[in-house]
Amino acid sequence: MAQSKHTGRTRVRNTVRHLAAVLALAVANVCVRPAHARDAVTVTAITPLPGSGAWGPGCVSGNGLWLTGGCNLGSGSLACTWNHEGIATQIDLPPIPKYPYSTGTSINYDGTVVVGVAFPPGYNGSASRAFRWTADSGMTDLGSVDGYRNNFANATSFDGSVVVGFSGEHGFRWTAELGMVDLGLPADAASRSATIVSGDGATVGGHTVRSGLITAFAWTAANGVQELATLGNCREGYPSAINADGSVIVGANYEWNSGRRVHAVRWTTGGVQDLGSLGTGWYSTATHVSANGQVVLGVSGPSNDTSTYPTPWIWTPTTGMQGLANYLVSQGVNLSEIPQPMYVYGMSSAGSEIGLATVYGRGYVLVSSVPVPLDTDGDGVLDEQDNCPAIANPTQADCNNNGVGDVCEIAAGTPDFNADTVPDTCQCIADLFVDRQVNGADLGALLAFWGPVNPALSSADINRDGKVDGADLGYLLNAWGSCTN
Repeated sequence: MAQSKHTGRTRVRNTVRHLAAVLALAVANVCVRPAHARDAVTVTAITPLPGSGAWGPGCVSGNGLWLTGGCNLGSGSLACTWNHEGIATQIDLPPIPKYPYSTGTSINYDGTVVVGVAFPPGYNGSASRAFRWTADSGMTDLGSVDGYRNNFANATSFDGSVVVGFSGEHGFRWTAELGMVDLGLPADAASRSATIVSGDGATVGGHTVRSGLITAFAWTAANGVQELATLGNCREGYPSAINADGSVIVGANYEWNSGRRVHAVRWTTGGVQDLGSLGTGWYSTATHVSANGQVVLGVSGPSNDTSTYPTPWIWTPTTGMQGLANYLVSQGVNLSEIPQPMYVYGMSSAGSEIGLATVYGRGYVLVSSVPVPLDTDGDGVLDEQDNCPAIANPTQADCNNNGVGDVCEIAAGTPDFNADTVPDTCQCIADLFVDRQVNGADLGALLAFWGPVNPALSSADINRDGKVDGADLGYLLNAWGSCTN
Protein backbone atom coordinates (compact mmCIF):
# COMPACT_ATOMS: atom_id res chain seq x y z
CA MET A 1 0.00 0.00 0.00
CA ALA A 2 2.92 2.28 0.57
CA GLN A 3 3.56 2.20 -3.20
CA SER A 4 0.54 4.44 -3.75
CA LYS A 5 2.54 7.32 -2.29
CA HIS A 6 4.60 7.43 -5.50
CA THR A 7 1.69 8.26 -7.86
CA GLY A 8 2.69 10.69 -10.56
CA ARG A 9 6.43 10.18 -10.26
CA THR A 10 8.71 8.89 -13.02
CA ARG A 11 7.65 6.12 -15.40
CA VAL A 12 9.85 3.70 -13.49
CA ARG A 13 7.91 4.41 -10.33
CA ASN A 14 4.69 3.99 -12.30
CA THR A 15 5.96 0.65 -13.54
CA VAL A 16 6.74 -0.40 -9.99
CA ARG A 17 3.25 0.70 -8.96
CA HIS A 18 1.87 -1.52 -11.71
CA LEU A 19 3.88 -4.47 -10.47
CA ALA A 20 2.54 -3.87 -7.00
CA ALA A 21 -1.02 -3.50 -8.27
CA VAL A 22 -0.79 -6.89 -9.89
CA LEU A 23 -0.59 -8.28 -6.39
CA ALA A 24 -3.89 -8.94 -4.69
CA LEU A 25 -2.68 -6.40 -2.12
CA ALA A 26 0.27 -4.11 -2.60
CA VAL A 27 1.94 -5.27 0.58
CA ALA A 28 1.53 -8.98 -0.11
CA ASN A 29 5.27 -9.35 -0.56
CA VAL A 30 5.99 -8.54 3.08
CA CYS A 31 4.84 -11.95 4.25
CA VAL A 32 7.89 -14.02 5.12
CA ARG A 33 6.90 -17.29 6.73
CA PRO A 34 7.96 -20.77 7.82
CA ALA A 35 6.73 -23.73 5.81
CA HIS A 36 3.94 -26.22 6.27
CA ALA A 37 4.55 -29.49 4.44
CA ARG A 38 1.87 -31.49 2.67
CA ASP A 39 2.03 -34.80 0.89
CA ALA A 40 1.34 -33.64 -2.67
CA VAL A 41 0.97 -30.56 -4.81
CA THR A 42 -2.57 -29.18 -4.60
CA VAL A 43 -4.38 -26.37 -6.40
CA THR A 44 -7.27 -24.91 -4.37
CA ALA A 45 -9.73 -22.29 -5.64
CA ILE A 46 -10.13 -19.34 -3.27
CA THR A 47 -13.73 -18.11 -3.00
CA PRO A 48 -15.13 -14.77 -1.79
CA LEU A 49 -17.62 -14.21 0.97
CA PRO A 50 -21.18 -14.64 -0.29
CA GLY A 51 -22.22 -11.40 -1.95
CA SER A 52 -18.71 -10.03 -2.01
CA GLY A 53 -17.67 -7.91 -4.97
CA ALA A 54 -14.06 -6.82 -5.32
CA TRP A 55 -12.01 -9.01 -3.04
CA GLY A 56 -8.75 -10.86 -2.79
CA PRO A 57 -6.37 -12.63 -0.44
CA GLY A 58 -2.99 -10.94 -0.31
CA CYS A 59 -0.91 -12.94 2.12
CA VAL A 60 -0.56 -16.58 3.18
CA SER A 61 0.37 -17.69 6.69
CA GLY A 62 3.55 -19.56 7.46
CA ASN A 63 1.82 -22.88 7.99
CA GLY A 64 0.05 -22.55 4.65
CA LEU A 65 -3.40 -22.88 6.20
CA TRP A 66 -4.58 -19.26 6.27
CA LEU A 67 -4.71 -16.22 4.04
CA THR A 68 -5.80 -12.64 4.65
CA GLY A 69 -7.03 -9.75 2.55
CA GLY A 70 -10.22 -7.79 1.97
CA CYS A 71 -13.80 -8.58 0.94
CA ASN A 72 -15.99 -5.80 -0.48
CA LEU A 73 -19.59 -6.39 0.56
CA GLY A 74 -20.96 -3.29 -1.18
CA SER A 75 -20.75 -0.70 1.58
CA GLY A 76 -17.02 -1.14 1.95
CA SER A 77 -14.15 -3.56 2.41
CA LEU A 78 -13.93 -5.85 5.43
CA ALA A 79 -10.82 -7.73 6.52
CA CYS A 80 -11.20 -11.44 5.80
CA THR A 81 -9.30 -14.65 6.23
CA TRP A 82 -9.41 -17.77 4.09
CA ASN A 83 -8.59 -21.27 5.22
CA HIS A 84 -6.58 -23.77 3.20
CA GLU A 85 -9.79 -25.04 1.61
CA GLY A 86 -10.36 -21.59 0.13
CA ILE A 87 -13.37 -20.68 2.30
CA ALA A 88 -13.60 -17.03 3.38
CA THR A 89 -14.49 -15.76 6.85
CA GLN A 90 -14.92 -12.16 7.98
CA ILE A 91 -12.73 -11.53 11.02
CA ASP A 92 -14.49 -10.72 14.24
CA LEU A 93 -16.05 -7.33 14.86
CA PRO A 94 -16.45 -4.80 16.40
CA PRO A 95 -14.18 -2.67 14.27
CA ILE A 96 -12.29 0.41 15.44
CA PRO A 97 -14.86 3.15 16.22
CA LYS A 98 -15.46 5.50 13.26
CA TYR A 99 -13.34 3.19 11.08
CA PRO A 100 -15.80 0.45 10.11
CA TYR A 101 -14.02 -0.75 6.97
CA SER A 102 -10.77 -2.68 6.82
CA THR A 103 -8.43 -4.96 4.92
CA GLY A 104 -5.82 -7.41 6.13
CA THR A 105 -2.27 -6.81 4.90
CA SER A 106 -0.24 -9.47 6.74
CA ILE A 107 -0.83 -12.61 8.78
CA ASN A 108 1.51 -14.40 11.15
CA TYR A 109 2.80 -17.98 11.00
CA ASP A 110 -0.20 -19.84 12.40
CA GLY A 111 -2.93 -17.43 11.31
CA THR A 112 -3.74 -16.23 14.84
CA VAL A 113 -2.66 -12.62 14.23
CA VAL A 114 -3.81 -10.39 11.36
CA VAL A 115 -2.60 -6.84 10.82
CA GLY A 116 -3.84 -4.26 8.37
CA VAL A 117 -5.59 -0.93 7.93
CA ALA A 118 -9.03 0.32 8.98
CA PHE A 119 -10.62 3.32 7.31
CA PRO A 120 -13.76 5.47 7.54
CA PRO A 121 -16.65 5.78 5.07
CA GLY A 122 -15.66 7.80 2.03
CA TYR A 123 -11.99 7.12 2.59
CA ASN A 124 -9.81 9.43 0.49
CA GLY A 125 -6.38 8.41 1.71
CA SER A 126 -6.15 11.05 4.44
CA ALA A 127 -7.34 9.13 7.51
CA SER A 128 -6.77 5.49 8.44
CA ARG A 129 -5.81 3.39 11.44
CA ALA A 130 -3.25 0.60 11.71
CA PHE A 131 -4.71 -2.44 13.45
CA ARG A 132 -3.71 -5.77 14.91
CA TRP A 133 -6.32 -8.50 15.33
CA THR A 134 -6.51 -11.68 17.36
CA ALA A 135 -9.52 -13.82 18.19
CA ASP A 136 -9.16 -12.94 21.88
CA SER A 137 -8.59 -9.20 21.65
CA GLY A 138 -10.43 -8.42 18.43
CA MET A 139 -9.26 -5.44 16.36
CA THR A 140 -6.83 -3.22 18.28
CA ASP A 141 -5.90 0.30 17.17
CA LEU A 142 -2.10 0.51 17.22
CA GLY A 143 -2.13 4.30 17.69
CA SER A 144 -0.03 6.83 15.81
CA VAL A 145 3.19 8.81 15.90
CA ASP A 146 2.67 12.44 16.97
CA GLY A 147 -1.06 12.18 16.36
CA TYR A 148 -0.90 11.55 12.61
CA ARG A 149 -4.24 10.51 11.13
CA ASN A 150 -2.96 8.33 8.26
CA ASN A 151 -1.63 5.04 9.64
CA PHE A 152 -0.90 1.71 7.94
CA ALA A 153 0.28 -1.62 9.32
CA ASN A 154 2.25 -3.33 6.57
CA ALA A 155 3.82 -6.46 8.06
CA THR A 156 4.13 -8.63 11.16
CA SER A 157 6.73 -11.01 12.56
CA PHE A 158 6.38 -14.79 12.71
CA ASP A 159 4.78 -14.72 16.15
CA GLY A 160 2.74 -11.57 15.49
CA SER A 161 4.34 -9.63 18.35
CA VAL A 162 6.03 -7.03 16.11
CA VAL A 163 4.17 -4.88 13.57
CA VAL A 164 5.70 -2.34 11.19
CA GLY A 165 4.22 0.32 8.92
CA PHE A 166 3.94 4.07 8.62
CA SER A 167 2.22 6.81 10.58
CA GLY A 168 1.99 10.00 8.55
CA GLU A 169 5.52 10.52 7.31
CA HIS A 170 7.07 8.28 9.98
CA GLY A 171 8.10 4.62 9.69
CA PHE A 172 7.23 2.72 12.85
CA ARG A 173 7.83 -0.52 14.73
CA TRP A 174 5.11 -1.56 17.20
CA THR A 175 5.23 -3.95 20.15
CA ALA A 176 2.77 -4.38 23.01
CA GLU A 177 5.44 -3.27 25.48
CA LEU A 178 6.57 -0.07 23.73
CA GLY A 179 3.64 0.74 21.47
CA MET A 180 4.29 2.52 18.18
CA VAL A 181 7.93 3.68 18.06
CA ASP A 182 9.28 6.06 15.40
CA LEU A 183 12.27 4.46 13.64
CA GLY A 184 14.05 7.79 13.34
CA LEU A 185 14.21 7.93 9.55
CA PRO A 186 15.76 11.06 7.96
CA ALA A 187 13.64 14.09 8.82
CA ASP A 188 14.23 15.70 5.43
CA ALA A 189 12.59 12.79 3.57
CA ALA A 190 9.25 13.56 1.95
CA SER A 191 8.08 9.99 2.55
CA ARG A 192 9.16 7.42 5.15
CA SER A 193 7.68 3.95 5.54
CA ALA A 194 8.54 0.60 7.13
CA THR A 195 7.24 -2.10 4.79
CA ILE A 196 8.91 -5.36 5.83
CA VAL A 197 10.04 -7.06 9.04
CA SER A 198 12.18 -10.14 9.58
CA GLY A 199 10.60 -13.28 10.99
CA ASP A 200 12.29 -12.70 14.35
CA GLY A 201 11.06 -9.10 14.41
CA ALA A 202 14.56 -7.68 14.94
CA THR A 203 15.18 -6.16 11.50
CA VAL A 204 12.88 -3.67 9.78
CA GLY A 205 13.14 -2.65 6.15
CA GLY A 206 11.50 0.06 4.10
CA HIS A 207 12.09 3.14 2.00
CA THR A 208 12.33 6.89 2.12
CA VAL A 209 11.87 9.46 -0.65
CA ARG A 210 14.40 12.28 -0.53
CA SER A 211 14.86 14.85 -3.30
CA GLY A 212 12.63 12.70 -5.49
CA LEU A 213 14.78 9.59 -5.04
CA ILE A 214 13.63 6.34 -3.42
CA THR A 215 16.17 4.97 -0.93
CA ALA A 216 15.95 1.51 0.67
CA PHE A 217 16.94 1.07 4.30
CA ALA A 218 17.31 -1.57 7.00
CA TRP A 219 16.91 -0.84 10.71
CA THR A 220 18.01 -2.72 13.82
CA ALA A 221 18.09 -1.59 17.43
CA ALA A 222 21.89 -1.98 17.48
CA ASN A 223 22.72 -0.12 14.26
CA GLY A 224 19.76 2.17 13.71
CA VAL A 225 18.91 3.10 10.12
CA GLN A 226 21.33 1.89 7.44
CA GLU A 227 20.86 2.78 3.76
CA LEU A 228 21.05 -0.23 1.43
CA ALA A 229 23.59 -0.06 -1.37
CA THR A 230 22.66 0.27 -5.04
CA LEU A 231 24.18 -1.22 -8.16
CA GLY A 232 26.81 0.93 -9.83
CA ASN A 233 24.47 2.24 -12.52
CA CYS A 234 21.54 2.82 -10.16
CA ARG A 235 20.57 5.60 -7.77
CA GLU A 236 17.38 4.24 -6.20
CA GLY A 237 16.29 1.12 -4.35
CA TYR A 238 13.07 -0.39 -3.05
CA PRO A 239 12.90 -3.39 -0.67
CA SER A 240 10.10 -5.94 -1.02
CA ALA A 241 10.80 -8.87 1.30
CA ILE A 242 13.16 -9.99 4.05
CA ASN A 243 14.24 -13.39 5.36
CA ALA A 244 13.87 -14.84 8.86
CA ASP A 245 16.90 -13.32 10.57
CA GLY A 246 17.16 -10.14 8.50
CA SER A 247 20.38 -11.14 6.73
CA VAL A 248 18.83 -11.10 3.25
CA ILE A 249 16.54 -8.46 1.73
CA VAL A 250 15.24 -8.51 -1.84
CA GLY A 251 13.66 -5.88 -4.03
CA ALA A 252 14.61 -3.60 -6.92
CA ASN A 253 17.18 -1.02 -8.01
CA TYR A 254 16.38 1.69 -10.57
CA GLU A 255 18.91 3.03 -13.07
CA TRP A 256 19.73 6.73 -13.08
CA ASN A 257 20.10 7.11 -16.85
CA SER A 258 17.45 7.72 -19.52
CA GLY A 259 16.88 3.99 -19.95
CA ARG A 260 15.69 3.72 -16.33
CA ARG A 261 15.83 -0.06 -16.21
CA VAL A 262 14.60 -1.83 -13.07
CA HIS A 263 16.90 -4.53 -11.66
CA ALA A 264 15.87 -7.34 -9.31
CA VAL A 265 18.37 -7.31 -6.44
CA ARG A 266 19.32 -9.25 -3.33
CA TRP A 267 20.99 -7.44 -0.43
CA THR A 268 23.27 -9.28 2.01
CA THR A 269 26.14 -8.30 4.29
CA GLY A 270 28.32 -8.69 1.21
CA GLY A 271 26.53 -5.89 -0.64
CA VAL A 272 23.94 -5.80 -3.40
CA GLN A 273 23.58 -8.50 -6.08
CA ASP A 274 21.87 -8.14 -9.46
CA LEU A 275 19.66 -11.21 -9.96
CA GLY A 276 19.14 -10.55 -13.67
CA SER A 277 15.94 -10.81 -15.66
CA LEU A 278 14.11 -13.19 -17.96
CA GLY A 279 15.12 -12.72 -21.60
CA THR A 280 15.68 -9.10 -22.50
CA GLY A 281 13.42 -7.78 -19.76
CA TRP A 282 13.26 -4.00 -19.40
CA TYR A 283 12.45 -4.45 -15.76
CA SER A 284 12.86 -7.19 -13.18
CA THR A 285 11.95 -7.02 -9.51
CA ALA A 286 12.20 -9.49 -6.61
CA THR A 287 9.08 -9.82 -4.47
CA HIS A 288 9.57 -12.76 -2.05
CA VAL A 289 12.41 -14.51 -0.26
CA SER A 290 12.63 -17.70 1.81
CA ALA A 291 13.72 -17.83 5.47
CA ASN A 292 17.26 -18.88 4.60
CA GLY A 293 17.50 -16.26 1.83
CA GLN A 294 18.29 -18.87 -0.82
CA VAL A 295 15.00 -18.86 -2.76
CA VAL A 296 13.72 -15.68 -4.39
CA LEU A 297 10.56 -15.09 -6.40
CA GLY A 298 9.86 -12.12 -8.62
CA VAL A 299 8.66 -10.87 -11.99
CA SER A 300 10.18 -9.61 -15.22
CA GLY A 301 8.70 -7.67 -18.12
CA PRO A 302 9.85 -6.51 -21.56
CA SER A 303 8.84 -2.85 -21.19
CA ASN A 304 7.02 -0.35 -19.02
CA ASP A 305 3.78 -1.07 -20.88
CA THR A 306 1.29 -1.40 -18.03
CA SER A 307 -1.24 -3.13 -20.29
CA THR A 308 0.81 -6.32 -20.17
CA TYR A 309 1.47 -8.60 -17.24
CA PRO A 310 4.99 -9.40 -16.06
CA THR A 311 6.30 -12.95 -16.09
CA PRO A 312 6.94 -14.60 -12.71
CA TRP A 313 10.29 -16.26 -12.06
CA ILE A 314 12.12 -18.25 -9.39
CA TRP A 315 15.82 -17.83 -8.49
CA THR A 316 18.37 -19.65 -6.34
CA PRO A 317 22.15 -19.19 -6.15
CA THR A 318 22.54 -22.60 -7.79
CA THR A 319 20.01 -22.42 -10.61
CA GLY A 320 19.93 -18.70 -11.27
CA MET A 321 16.65 -17.34 -12.65
CA GLN A 322 14.10 -19.49 -14.48
CA GLY A 323 10.50 -18.99 -15.50
CA LEU A 324 8.14 -20.03 -12.71
CA ALA A 325 5.59 -21.53 -15.11
CA ASN A 326 8.18 -23.86 -16.59
CA TYR A 327 9.37 -24.78 -13.13
CA LEU A 328 5.86 -25.56 -11.93
CA VAL A 329 5.30 -27.82 -14.92
CA SER A 330 8.55 -29.64 -14.13
CA GLN A 331 7.14 -30.28 -10.63
CA GLY A 332 3.92 -31.77 -11.97
CA VAL A 333 1.63 -28.73 -11.70
CA ASN A 334 -1.11 -28.57 -14.34
CA LEU A 335 -1.13 -24.92 -15.41
CA SER A 336 -4.63 -25.30 -16.85
CA GLU A 337 -5.86 -25.40 -13.24
CA ILE A 338 -4.42 -21.94 -12.59
CA PRO A 339 -6.35 -18.98 -14.10
CA GLN A 340 -4.03 -16.85 -16.19
CA PRO A 341 -2.20 -14.56 -15.94
CA MET A 342 -0.78 -15.69 -12.63
CA TYR A 343 1.16 -13.79 -10.02
CA VAL A 344 2.80 -14.97 -6.81
CA TYR A 345 1.22 -13.40 -3.72
CA GLY A 346 2.72 -15.64 -1.07
CA MET A 347 5.53 -18.06 -0.35
CA SER A 348 6.37 -19.90 2.84
CA SER A 349 9.63 -18.72 4.31
CA ALA A 350 11.26 -22.13 3.99
CA GLY A 351 10.38 -22.05 0.32
CA SER A 352 8.68 -25.45 0.20
CA GLU A 353 5.31 -23.98 -0.69
CA ILE A 354 4.29 -21.35 -3.22
CA GLY A 355 1.00 -19.48 -3.32
CA LEU A 356 -0.17 -18.22 -6.70
CA ALA A 357 -2.86 -15.69 -7.58
CA THR A 358 -4.38 -14.30 -10.72
CA VAL A 359 -5.43 -10.67 -10.72
CA TYR A 360 -8.22 -8.18 -11.34
CA GLY A 361 -11.10 -10.46 -10.42
CA ARG A 362 -10.14 -13.33 -12.71
CA GLY A 363 -9.92 -15.78 -9.84
CA TYR A 364 -7.48 -16.77 -7.11
CA VAL A 365 -5.92 -20.10 -6.34
CA LEU A 366 -3.58 -21.43 -3.68
CA VAL A 367 -0.93 -23.83 -4.93
CA SER A 368 0.58 -25.77 -2.04
CA SER A 369 3.57 -28.05 -1.54
CA VAL A 370 5.41 -27.13 -4.72
CA PRO A 371 9.04 -28.04 -3.95
CA VAL A 372 11.57 -25.37 -4.75
CA PRO A 373 15.18 -25.90 -5.85
CA LEU A 374 17.00 -25.76 -2.53
CA ASP A 375 20.75 -26.12 -2.05
CA THR A 376 20.95 -26.38 1.73
CA ASP A 377 24.70 -26.87 2.00
CA GLY A 378 25.54 -24.29 -0.69
CA ASP A 379 27.79 -26.59 -2.69
CA GLY A 380 26.17 -25.88 -6.07
CA VAL A 381 24.21 -29.16 -6.18
CA LEU A 382 20.46 -29.03 -5.53
CA ASP A 383 19.17 -31.01 -2.55
CA GLU A 384 17.06 -33.26 -4.75
CA GLN A 385 20.21 -34.27 -6.67
CA ASP A 386 22.74 -34.03 -3.81
CA ASN A 387 24.04 -37.31 -2.34
CA CYS A 388 24.91 -35.41 0.85
CA PRO A 389 22.56 -32.39 1.08
CA ALA A 390 23.58 -31.31 4.59
CA ILE A 391 27.37 -31.15 4.05
CA ALA A 392 29.03 -29.33 1.16
CA ASN A 393 30.50 -31.82 -1.36
CA PRO A 394 30.56 -30.22 -4.81
CA THR A 395 32.37 -33.23 -6.35
CA GLN A 396 29.64 -35.63 -5.12
CA ALA A 397 32.35 -38.20 -4.38
CA ASP A 398 30.83 -41.61 -3.60
CA CYS A 399 33.63 -44.14 -3.56
CA ASN A 400 31.42 -47.20 -3.06
CA ASN A 401 28.60 -46.00 -5.34
CA ASN A 402 25.97 -46.56 -2.67
CA GLY A 403 24.24 -43.24 -3.28
CA VAL A 404 25.56 -41.63 -0.09
CA GLY A 405 28.33 -39.05 -0.43
CA ASP A 406 31.66 -39.92 1.14
CA VAL A 407 31.59 -36.92 3.49
CA CYS A 408 28.17 -37.96 4.78
CA GLU A 409 29.35 -41.52 5.41
CA ILE A 410 32.33 -40.22 7.36
CA ALA A 411 30.11 -37.83 9.33
CA ALA A 412 27.90 -40.79 10.22
CA GLY A 413 30.83 -42.69 11.71
CA THR A 414 32.55 -44.53 8.84
CA PRO A 415 36.30 -44.39 9.65
CA ASP A 416 38.60 -42.03 7.78
CA PHE A 417 41.75 -42.56 9.80
CA ASN A 418 44.03 -40.86 7.28
CA ALA A 419 41.70 -37.86 7.07
CA ASP A 420 41.64 -37.75 3.28
CA THR A 421 37.80 -37.46 3.11
CA VAL A 422 37.59 -40.94 1.58
CA PRO A 423 36.06 -43.66 3.78
CA ASP A 424 38.67 -46.20 4.79
CA THR A 425 36.32 -48.94 3.60
CA CYS A 426 37.07 -47.73 0.08
CA GLN A 427 40.82 -47.86 0.60
CA CYS A 428 43.41 -50.43 1.64
CA ILE A 429 45.13 -48.51 4.42
CA ALA A 430 46.39 -51.74 6.05
CA ASP A 431 48.51 -52.36 2.91
CA LEU A 432 51.63 -50.90 4.50
CA PHE A 433 53.88 -52.03 1.63
CA VAL A 434 51.43 -50.67 -0.99
CA ASP A 435 51.60 -53.88 -3.08
CA ARG A 436 47.82 -54.45 -3.16
CA GLN A 437 48.21 -57.26 -0.61
CA VAL A 438 47.70 -57.37 3.15
CA ASN A 439 49.87 -60.23 4.30
CA GLY A 440 52.75 -61.28 6.53
CA ALA A 441 54.98 -58.49 5.28
CA ASP A 442 52.50 -55.88 6.47
CA LEU A 443 52.04 -57.74 9.75
CA GLY A 444 55.82 -57.75 10.31
CA ALA A 445 56.04 -54.02 9.63
CA LEU A 446 53.23 -53.32 12.07
CA LEU A 447 54.84 -55.39 14.84
CA ALA A 448 58.17 -53.66 14.25
CA PHE A 449 56.60 -50.34 15.18
CA TRP A 450 54.66 -51.65 18.17
CA GLY A 451 54.18 -48.99 20.83
CA PRO A 452 54.02 -45.17 20.77
CA VAL A 453 54.71 -43.62 17.36
CA ASN A 454 54.31 -40.39 15.45
CA PRO A 455 51.29 -41.03 13.21
CA ALA A 456 52.66 -38.63 10.61
CA LEU A 457 55.78 -40.78 10.21
CA SER A 458 54.42 -44.29 10.56
CA SER A 459 51.61 -45.76 8.49
CA ALA A 460 51.65 -48.71 10.90
CA ASP A 461 49.50 -46.53 13.20
CA ILE A 462 46.50 -47.34 11.04
CA ASN A 463 43.90 -45.57 13.20
CA ARG A 464 46.18 -42.54 13.78
CA ASP A 465 45.85 -42.56 17.57
CA GLY A 466 49.57 -42.15 18.33
CA LYS A 467 50.36 -45.78 19.08
CA VAL A 468 50.57 -49.11 17.28
CA ASP A 469 48.58 -51.59 19.29
CA GLY A 470 45.87 -54.21 19.20
CA ALA A 471 43.40 -51.90 17.48
CA ASP A 472 45.73 -51.53 14.50
CA LEU A 473 46.47 -55.26 14.52
CA GLY A 474 42.77 -56.03 14.45
CA TYR A 475 42.22 -53.67 11.55
CA LEU A 476 45.08 -55.28 9.59
CA LEU A 477 43.89 -58.82 10.22
CA ASN A 478 40.36 -57.87 9.19
CA ALA A 479 41.72 -56.61 5.87
CA TRP A 480 43.91 -59.70 5.26
CA GLY A 481 44.21 -60.74 1.67
CA SER A 482 44.16 -59.00 -1.69
CA CYS A 483 43.03 -55.38 -1.73
CA THR A 484 39.71 -55.08 -3.50
CA ASN A 485 39.39 -51.31 -3.26
